[in-house]
Formats: sequence, structure tokens, C-alpha cells
Amino acid sequence: MKTNKGFTLVEILVVVLIIGILSAIAVPQYNRSVKKSRAMQQVILLKSARESLDAFYLVHREDATPTREDLEIELPPNTDDLDIQVIKNSDGVRVAAREKKNGGDDFVIRYFRTSPRFPEYTGRIVCTGQNSTGDKICQDIGGTDGHKYKFIPSQNAWYLN
Repeated sequence: MKTNKGFTLVEILVVVLIIGILSAIAVPQYNRSVKKSRAMQQVILLKSARESLDAFYLVHREDATPTREDLEIELPPNTDDLDIQVIKNSDGVRVAAREKKNGGDDFVIRYFRTSPRFPEYTGRIVCTGQNSTGDKICQDIGGTDGHKYKFIPSQNAWYLN
């Protein structure tokens, strides 16, 4: 009597189907976790930028325009794709952090030193989602504590401090 060793086609298809279902669930969760960790890294950088910007204005006139080099913001290793901008215009003085790639259009995190247009932003770090993925990331890093974090529906933004 001859015995066959090996797997049948149905068994192999079932295994492939299970792997496909698991990867369909795991990969988006992994990508979201990576974006969330990068967003938290940007928040930490902006907290450092806040201190540097305040120190800059202690030394210079209030109408001076700082550059990123003036603030001496050092980017940690492996953050070459991170773009830090110091912006001063009629909307006030702010520092913005955004990824140059890897979903950099999903959200923007900014520190507003002054903001005549949005006075409630003054002195705050704010996360603004640019799409539904960015909204979820801002919500994840913003939390739900009503005292520390606050969602502003009219601007689709989260206060992060």
C-alpha cells in the first residue's frame, strides 16, 4: 500500500488564507503604531524648541525672526526625514514639525509661541490632522483627559499640552 506524504492543496490554501487575514490586520496596526511613535518624537522635539524659542526671545528683541539654527534644535539620529520649520508672519511665531515622507501629509504638529489669529493656541503644542489617518494619530497622542488635552472641533486640532 502506497502512502502519500505531504500536504494537500486545500491544506496549503487554508494556511495561505490564514496568513493573509492575519497580515491584513497586523500591517495597518503596525503602520499606525510607527506613525504614532514618530508623532510623539515630534512632540518631544517641539517641547525642546519651545524652551529654545523662549530663550531666544529673552536675548533678542521681540521683533527678531529666529531660524532653526538660532534655536539650536538637534535632531536625534535616524530623523533625516523630519522637517522642522520656524515660521514668523502675521499669524504669529510658531515652530512646525512634519515628516518629509512616510505619511508626512497626515498631520502637522506645531508649537505656537504667539498666535493673534488663534489666541487659544498661544503657548501650546497643537496637532492638526490633515485627513482621517492624521485625525486618528492626533487623537491617539492627544489622549482623552479633558484637563490636559483638548479637542477643538472648529479647527480639527488637539492641544497636546
